[in-house]
Amino acid sequence: MALFVVALLPGCGMTVTPLTTEETLILDSAAPNDSLIIWSKFDGVLVVDVDDNDLVPDQRPQTIDAWLGAIDSLESRGFITNDGLKIGCYILTDAGKAATSD
Repeated sequence: MALFVVALLPGCGMTVTPLTTEETLILDSAAPNDSLIIWSKFDGVLVVDVDDNDLVPDQRPQTIDAWLGAIDSLESRGFITNDGLKIGCYILTDAGKAATSD
């Protein structure tokens, strides 16, 4: 048995990292229709698709890194999941729906 204690002392508060522009666009694009989020990267071209709309504005390396980071971040935050889906396919979780800016 393990016991974990978290002490919140002044100056040691927990902070939540705000959503990036890419994370917000993914959530806001998928939420209205409860859409699939599908990403693929082939021959260096990244596509993040929601309802047949590619959200990636350009193919610069920094842009690609930002979008891949957004997908990883949303998954680690529990906002999207691919449980039971093919690799590269995600759905919003209840937490992801709650995090949208509607």
